[in-house]
Amino acid sequence: MVAGTVARTIDRGQRGAPLDLRLLESASAEIDATGARFGPARLVVIGANIYELQFEVRNGVISTSGRSMTGAQPTSSCAARST
Repeated sequence: MVAGTVARTIDRGQRGAPLDLRLLESASAEIDATGARFGPARLVVIGANIYELQFEVRNGVISTSGRSMTGAQPTSSCAARST
């Protein structure tokens, strides 16, 4: 960790349409002078189960990764919301 880093555990999170995002278990988050990092996390987004999601912004560069994804149906979910 970089000096001045703020580290926290996020125990719950939820966001409605259009993402329908729900955090399924606790995840870590860190913020410092050069960026931020979230994960690994397990969550559901638009009906898809995503495991070991990591999201990082460091010196203006965004990187993401996730181990596996099941149940994704973004086309039907987005179409249902646009009508």
